[in-house]
This record gives sequence, structure tokens and C-alpha cells, in this order.
Amino acid sequence: SFIKNVCYNELDAVVVKTITEAAKRMSIKTVAEFVKDEATLNKVSELGIDFAQGYCLDKPQELAMH
Repeated sequence: SFIKNVCYNELDAVVVKTITEAAKRMSIKTVAEFVKDEATLNKVSELGIDFAQGYCLDKPQELAMH
């Protein structure tokens, strides 16, 4: 939920940055969910997050039935 407002809420940005830095020190990759627009994608990239998912990148896809 911190990603949803990371561009508009300074506290959310600080929390995301802190979690990202801690994960990197533990060699853990990070994923930002709810990346809804270009501004959010740029912000999570700036904060050092490794992966992103959300409407900015692609819409949810229907799973193929097996």
C-alpha cells in the first residue's frame, strides 16, 4: 500500500526507501506492486526497487485453463 502514494506522501517514500535498503543489505530482491503510472514507475526506480508490476506496465491477464 505504500507504493500507491509513494509520489505524494513523503512518509510512504521514506518507508519504501528504508525497506528497500534493508532488503539490499540482505541480498533480497524487491518488487513494487500497484505501479499505476509513469510517475510511480520513475519513483520506485529512483528508490532502488528491483522489479515492478501494475497497470503502468500491463493490465492483468486471464490465466489459461489447463
